[in-house]
Amino acid sequence: MKEVVLLVCTLIINLAYSQNTSYILGEFPSVFSELEKQIELEETESVLSICEEILAKETKPTLKGIAFFYKGQAEFSYGNDEFATRSFNNAIEAFETDNYTKGLAFTRCKQADLLFEQNDFSAADKYYDLSINLAEQLKLYALLTDIHEKKSIIYTNPNESNRSINYLKSALKYAELLSDQERINRFLNQISTNYHASGQLDSAVVYFEKAIHSKEKTGDMEGLTSDFCALGKLQKERGNYPEAQKNLVSALRIAESEEDTFYLTTILSEIGEVYASQSMWSDAELNFRQAINLAQSKNNKFAEASCFKQLGSIYVQQDEISQAIKSYESALEIYEGLNSKINIGDVLTNLGQLYNDNNQFTLAKTQLIQALNLRKNSTDKLGILSTLLALAKIEIENGDHSIGLNYANQCLAICQEIGDKKGLYQTYALLAKGNAHSGEFEKAYNYHQLYKTASDSLNSVERTKTINELELRYKTEKKDKEIAQQRIEIETQNLEIQKRNNQLLLLGGGLTVFGLLITLLFFINRKNQQLNQQKIEVLNREQETKLLKAIL
Repeated sequence: MKEVVLLVCTLIINLAYSQNTSYILGEFPSVFSELEKQIELEETESVLSICEEILAKETKPTLKGIAFFYKGQAEFSYGNDEFATRSFNNAIEAFETDNYTKGLAFTRCKQADLLFEQNDFSAADKYYDLSINLAEQLKLYALLTDIHEKKSIIYTNPNESNRSINYLKSALKYAELLSDQERINRFLNQISTNYHASGQLDSAVVYFEKAIHSKEKTGDMEGLTSDFCALGKLQKERGNYPEAQKNLVSALRIAESEEDTFYLTTILSEIGEVYASQSMWSDAELNFRQAINLAQSKNNKFAEASCFKQLGSIYVQQDEISQAIKSYESALEIYEGLNSKINIGDVLTNLGQLYNDNNQFTLAKTQLIQALNLRKNSTDKLGILSTLLALAKIEIENGDHSIGLNYANQCLAICQEIGDKKGLYQTYALLAKGNAHSGEFEKAYNYHQLYKTASDSLNSVERTKTINELELRYKTEKKDKEIAQQRIEIETQNLEIQKRNNQLLLLGGGLTVFGLLITLLFFINRKNQQLNQQKIEVLNREQETKLLKAIL
């Protein structure tokens, strides 16, 4: 859930930025150079004034269209949607007259931005498509990158996550054509986060690894730390603890080299959680203690409190109640100093439950009522529910049954509102017990039946979840083994190819030497033949000379 919220927030921020950033056509500088300069300086009043001057004197449709386009963008930035719509429509009409494709592509995009801001997503999507068709004709890669990113945001919802991802992949493709490394990295992260949020963990891993490779090339150390940390958490979620540890240690090494205290504290606590997931309690505690010491050395109070809170949870899992209470109390003291109401409420609820388990009912109720008062106006329904459940349990089992039933009925309303099956299961059990203690046996029986039904449903969900997790781990291990086997086969093939290449090189070298020897022998033989021929000719001349002398 947190990943989805973070993703949506990131995408909306990116869209808001791109919508408020004006486009520059960069043509006809003799007319528009000063205007475009004012646009880059974000001098909206000057832009509107210059546009009016140009529109008053220019007659050519393309020039008037560009002026209307810039005027519409200025009006859009001011929030004058009606005037911006009119200016964009005038620009389209002028551009269509002269068939000015570039102007049409950019204006259709801004019209879509305007419709998106008005929450007319269907119409915005159609105008983005019109812009894409025009931009592809001219290979306007920067504009195409923007549009596909914006279309991905339109489809950012659980039912169309794959469609959103595909648009992000298209945006990534155009960013790569532009060699825009900043946006390449951003899109890789968005794609991996989208895959993670939609439960496609294998694909999320692939794109996180691509993001890491991309940032290694550019030396983005902060980005690398973040991605290694995210990949480690993802591998922990998959149950692949060795890979989780490996990636978190990589993040830790970078954070140490960069002396990044914030990330060091975060990563140490993440490593602690990996150990805790494997019930390696001493190693988990060691890492949390290191994180606490580091946070204290840098006076990072929030990180210190967070580590104490996580440490308390680890002690609870080991049934070390006194140590858990001590850790939660340390966290509570810090959160109170920071006036962090949500975290104060969480810790008070945890402490209340522990005090109740330790038969300290009065202290437990005090903590839980304080937590409930803090959360009274909160939108954190799950937090309120956990506090109410704890209070209902205390009152029904050890206090005033009517008060306990009142708390339980509040729990029932929240569970039905947010569809919390586990909460319903716990609430029905409390309502059955509370009504039985109050002598309302028919109600108790009915709630007990609902409890049994909820229990069966919850067990079915848990079984399915367990089966899915086991299946995921099996597929992950199988895939890892296949990849490892493929790597071995590739390495074997490479060695065999290298061996053959060496043999061919040796054979080729031998043949070359042999050829050189043959050539040398040929030239030597030919030279000897020439010398012999010369000797024969000399002897013949000598014989002829002797014969002539004898005749004379």
